[in-house]
Amino acid sequence: MWKFVSSNVRADFKEFPADVAILDEYDEFDMSHIALMPDRLEASTYKFIRGASNPTVPEFGIHERFINGTQHEMYYLCRTCEKYRELDFFKCVAEPITDEKGTVIDYRLREGVEETDEFVCEKCGTALDRTAWRWHPKNNQAPYSSYHISKLLFRDASPLELWRQFQNARKKGESDVERFYNSVLGLPYESPGSQLTAEILEGLALVKLMPEKISEGHCTMGVDVGSHFDVRISKSVNDIRVAMYIGRVKTVDELLDLTKRYRVSTCVIDALPEARIAKEFQKKAKCDVWLCEFKNQEGDTAKTLTRDEVDYIVRTDRTYALDCATSDIIERRNAFPVGVRDLLKGFFLKSMLANKRVLQTNAKGQKVYRWTKATNDHQRFADVYDKIATMLRGGMAVDAGEPEEGEKRDEEEGVLARGSRRNRNRKFLNEDDGSEKGKTGGLRRLFD
Repeated sequence: MWKFVSSNVRADFKEFPADVAILDEYDEFDMSHIALMPDRLEASTYKFIRGASNPTVPEFGIHERFINGTQHEMYYLCRTCEKYRELDFFKCVAEPITDEKGTVIDYRLREGVEETDEFVCEKCGTALDRTAWRWHPKNNQAPYSSYHISKLLFRDASPLELWRQFQNARKKGESDVERFYNSVLGLPYESPGSQLTAEILEGLALVKLMPEKISEGHCTMGVDVGSHFDVRISKSVNDIRVAMYIGRVKTVDELLDLTKRYRVSTCVIDALPEARIAKEFQKKAKCDVWLCEFKNQEGDTAKTLTRDEVDYIVRTDRTYALDCATSDIIERRNAFPVGVRDLLKGFFLKSMLANKRVLQTNAKGQKVYRWTKATNDHQRFADVYDKIATMLRGGMAVDAGEPEEGEKRDEEEGVLARGSRRNRNRKFLNEDDGSEKGKTGGLRRLFD
């Protein structure tokens, strides 16, 4: 007889006997409820408890159970070395690159993987024999068995595809790297990027001169609403968000002027706490203006942008949004102006460094990463909203075939225009702004 119970309903863990308990997605449990499970098996002769889960963070939940068990790992035979090698992504596929202090600063594909699409021996580079395998315990004296199972064990697992997934996750941000570790590698993940530093930002100070306006191309814009409007405007150059404007203005009219001067096509503005002001700007602007709402989410749903294309509202998880913007900085896809320490009389730097990524315990006793809140983080979130605007603009590029009745093809951006706001936007993008082409010289040698 089977009995299925909800892991997060305390009452379901009471008043039933059992011989075997199978705890699926162990790390998603309310941890206080797991402590009730042994009581259900007290009268049984067997008392079998089995747990399975994607791990989350080190030494918590299923990973804690794993390291206290036998720690069985899969090994494949290297027929050249005549030794079994552990099936470890960072030994058989990706090779860590370290600095003089031994800190991992990057990864490269191991020699032999691209030619064979096979897991290779870290010692000699020969393809491992997947048909010659065995489980090997690292903690043989443990009181119970534990096994590490990952997608590397799949019969048709492709090391090259796993490498591509890893590289894509690193480009997207910390949340995607965390998911790759947890869901693909079956490993816990501890974030190294807990805080930005002034040195990191100074290393990206590549913009010699931010122009007063642009005469060609289009920009994205992020606006954080507070006592001022904190603004970041960017132009995409070779997948790098290059700062065209970083500053603070006081009125909606000044915001509207910025959208015209910098030919803004997509803007994201903080929906709260000044919803009325945000909607006023959205209504008056001759470009796509999205109101951003942060929703506290967990799991895969937290790592997405949800768009309401009727009211132009974008919803996402705060941690995910900050992770994406931070990834641009860590991966050198964000260019700041020279002199970041003095920008906005030092406010910019303080704002960009205000938030930290920390490990917290949620209401269910689960370990989750969250970015701390701060009172002076307005420029940080202007940058975050600009990143979201970039993601929205890229995500709208679709091939939808011939436009249906009531839809207009946007040839320049490759999207379908729906509704009056999008048509109004096209009117703005096509009109002559009266500026002299070449006056600012485009980027005008912004990079060294």
